Amino acid sequence: MFYRCTLSGAPHYRSTLITTPHGFSTRLGGISRGKYTKSMNLAFGRGDDDGTVIKNFEILAKSISANPENGVMLGQVHSSDVMTVTKDDFGLGVYKKTDKCLDGYVSCEPGALLCVRIADCIPVLFHDSKNNVIGAVHSGWRGSVGAISSVCIDKMCSIGAERQSIKAAIGPGICFGCYTVGEDFVESCKSSLSSALCQKFINKKGRVYTADLKKLIYLTLLESGLKEENIDISTLCTCCNPDEFFSHRYHKENRGTMGAMIALSPERNHK
Repeated sequence: MFYRCTLSGAPHYRSTLITTPHGFSTRLGGISRGKYTKSMNLAFGRGDDDGTVIKNFEILAKSISANPENGVMLGQVHSSDVMTVTKDDFGLGVYKKTDKCLDGYVSCEPGALLCVRIADCIPVLFHDSKNNVIGAVHSGWRGSVGAISSVCIDKMCSIGAERQSIKAAIGPGICFGCYTVGEDFVESCKSSLSSALCQKFINKKGRVYTADLKKLIYLTLLESGLKEENIDISTLCTCCNPDEFFSHRYHKENRGTMGAMIALSPERNHK
């Protein structure tokens, strides 16, 4: 179950399944003052100066009780690439500039803070509390079709996680009704996925196709070995709620970008 947290700092959403510090931001609670980025914009290059974006990152990190200096937030390219974050990577993309781009992270490093950005695409946060491993992915349609969530789970297991212990929270993103797609999307899906799977998340009404990315991600998680009871799905749509969220479909390019964060406690728990 998802719930809105407003007790401290910036308002954000959390999942009751995830017991480590985490949060899915809204467009509220930051310091951006731009016409289109007000107020919690987490993307560089959208009109805010870098210092404002970094301050917003710090506000959100502290709102979930995480250390922003340990954060990693690279550029995103709608890939299925997932990076294993070590202590040497802390600050990358926030305080340490880099041209490296990808769309997911895993870590078992104490104190690590992983952040992906979204504005309709689907954020997914992962946590294995038994083995102290976390993950985060930005899953647009290319990443969803490319099963980036499955890649993330495999990476988590490679650094000590167990599939049966991993819990996943599929955060706010564009809903089935708002996500209209074209023939190119449908053909790309059919060329990569089975027809039976495509029928489960793509619908055609008249000449219009709509796609349910959250459902595709959910099915991918099940196929990857996660238990049904270990998957939480937010019903919130970023496009349906433009006053609370930035939405690429609703606001077009006149928008900021939100974030989804997850962190490990500074000290690893002993079994």
